[in-house]
Amino acid sequence: MLSEWETGGTGGGGTENRSGNNMLCGYVHDKETGNPIHAARIVLQISPNQQKVELTNEDGYFVIHGLPEGEVYMQASANNYRNRQMKIATAVDCVDPLIIELPKQG
Repeated sequence: MLSEWETGGTGGGGTENRSGNNMLCGYVHDKETGNPIHAARIVLQISPNQQKVELTNEDGYFVIHGLPEGEVYMQASANNYRNRQMKIATAVDCVDPLIIELPKQG
């Protein structure tokens, strides 16, 4: 997902397990229609060798618990949609959920 991490970067120690009490939540929608995207795949890159993966529910909603404090890299993808990547800060609660809009392919 990220070239710096694929090449080892400066993270030091390939078996690092970063977990914590923070979380990330949000909704994935079709950029054109605003409709929720069911079964969109959310991948968080926690460290060079650690990812967390979650699928959205029928409302396009996802929540991922057990994240470290700070920023993580996220990729959202779904069939027939373009992927979206971003760096996002984790939070201790879900007061302000993310809204991720995916454009259709082609």
